[in-house]
Amino acid sequence: MSTRDIAYQIFQQLSDEQLRGFILMFRNGNAEIPNEDMLEAFQEVEDMKKHPENYKHYSDVDEMMRDLAD
Repeated sequence: MSTRDIAYQIFQQLSDEQLRGFILMFRNGNAEIPNEDMLEAFQEVEDMKKHPENYKHYSDVDEMMRDLAD
């Protein structure tokens, strides 16, 4: 899968608010070429989509925040 294909798949998953932030970032010239961490995050998202059973999901923000604090 090409980098462009991965980007399209990620964009399709973004909320309108996230897309607005992305557009603002590029309009302001603050965009950087994705570094190794970003590319790794893209791959992780792909794995999450292919194998959701391997990842914890939240329907409660408070529960998520408690887990993050631990």
